[in-house]
Amino acid sequence: MNRFALVTAALLLSACTEEDRAYARLIKISDRSQTIGGAAAAGAVGDYLIENDKIRIIIHGRPEHTGSSTVFGASILDADLQRPQREFAGGNGLDGLFEVAPIIGLGVLKPESFEIVRAEATAEGGALLRIEGSMGNLVEVIKMFAIVP
Repeated sequence: MNRFALVTAALLLSACTEEDRAYARLIKISDRSQTIGGAAAAGAVGDYLIENDKIRIIIHGRPEHTGSSTVFGASILDADLQRPQREFAGGNGLDGLFEVAPIIGLGVLKPESFEIVRAEATAEGGALLRIEGSMGNLVEVIKMFAIVP
């Protein structure tokens, strides 16, 4: 079986300075109030929130529930700026992102495990979520949307 590991923290922290990394954290969402919220928001309990002092991102962590967009899971569902104002707290953010999925060639990640390697930034590096699984065929995904007969 073809294995693939996705390191999401690199995306979140790639544009951050060493000082910013001290604020990075990662949690598995256990309550709806921990989601981002917004017009395009799809994050829910069971997904993962990774954030620093500038941005917040939700990673789809429920492969058994793909909804109307993600076919296999492990995609970026929601993203927003960090908004300290009270009216944006508790899942009332301004997410406008539909979805960004990990695709390699014609392969789509079918996640089998999610592991929080580092929940907070440390001297060793930023917050880190490891997603492992096998590769699915992109044509399967397209067929599910009835684009290909």
